[in-house]
Amino acid sequence: MALALEVEPRDGGSCARAEIATDVDPRGEPAWLPIAFAECFAAPLGVQGVVADDATVPGPVLFAGTRLWIDGRAAEPDLRPRRITDRGAT
Repeated sequence: MALALEVEPRDGGSCARAEIATDVDPRGEPAWLPIAFAECFAAPLGVQGVVADDATVPGPVLFAGTRLWIDGRAAEPDLRPRRITDRGAT
């Protein structure tokens, strides 16, 4: 199983959509399916990524094979673990 977070600029803000792939297409690429409708925000998202919440998933979680693409090009993600202390702060 693979998870993806697609973030696009829109109307001066950002829209994010989560996707999941449980299979691959004939070329061997993940067959992405949207999990839900896009969620749009009035301001650009300066930080985005995946998180495991201690309240719902106790213990360690591993996100393996993390990749970052910007405008169709591979980029270097910042993979340092961070503890989220204030859900509203960025």
